[in-house]
Amino acid sequence: RDSVASRGLGDVYKRQGAGIVIGIYFFRGEGGLGGLDMEAVSEPLLLLLMSFLASVGFAVVFEIPPHDLWLAGAGGVLTRIFLICLPGIVPYRIIYTGVAALMAALYAEFLAGRRKDPSTYFVYPAIIPLIPGDLFYYAIGEMIYSNWDKAAGYGYQCILALAGMSIGFVVSSSVSHYMRKMRHGIRRGRNAVPGHSER
Repeated sequence: RDSVASRGLGDVYKRQGAGIVIGIYFFRGEGGLGGLDMEAVSEPLLLLLMSFLASVGFAVVFEIPPHDLWLAGAGGVLTRIFLICLPGIVPYRIIYTGVAALMAALYAEFLAGRRKDPSTYFVYPAIIPLIPGDLFYYAIGEMIYSNWDKAAGYGYQCILALAGMSIGFVVSSSVSHYMRKMRHGIRRGRNAVPGHSER
């Protein structure tokens, strides 16, 4: 039997969650959406579109208001851009996944500060493209076919992806904490100046 990995990109995204199922819905069937030939669409643009739809889908699940759905989708696109570009520069999954997670978390922190909402409000949709559902699916599939070496390889890569995500979130939390302390210190310093008050 052929390796599970040879089943193509479609099977990967069908198993990455409800949001990606929502995205895939518009492209499945004969000819895709409005007769669009998916083979004629470049893979990076397709990945960006699917990431946007997936993040928006999960944002709906998380009950994010409609006027913020595009921000949730933009977070998924931002994360996917790093996942597309970084592997060609740093071919280590734990590193490029960590950097992508860091960027997603900083994006959420920035929006949270601007819109006075919790950062988790935006970070969950933004990290949807990082979930290694494809690797987990491949690992289980290879186990079913008794391809233990390939299953171990996919499992190892899945662990690296999850570890990279964790590291990225820890670094983002530390950076955000020190940035808030610096802003608080600057404000206190301004308020301590006679005749100066924070507006």
